[in-house]
Amino acid sequence: MAGHQLTSAEAARLDANIVSLAGDMREMREEMRLLREALLTLVRVEQKQVEQHASLERAFKSLAAHEERLQKIERGMPGLMELRAWAIGAIAACLSAGLWLLSGWRTK
Repeated sequence: MAGHQLTSAEAARLDANIVSLAGDMREMREEMRLLREALLTLVRVEQKQVEQHASLERAFKSLAAHEERLQKIERGMPGLMELRAWAIGAIAACLSAGLWLLSGWRTK
């Protein structure tokens, strides 16, 4: 075996196998490049989702604070409406009394 020489057919087959293997290696490199690009895209998308999730959490916390504030205002509304009615009634009574007094002064 030490001095074994390849026949031309064996050498041609070996060359064809090497060429085929080189082509397979090029394809694998291209596929790995595409895989790397896809993974980078996936990482970017995931980072955006994390940022959007954090943004949504902040928005919901803000919304909850506004909801709580609105509920406090709504709980106080019946008292404010009653106060408003009393104030309008008092103003109307004062105006009526004032007009009545003014009309009384004019008739004398």
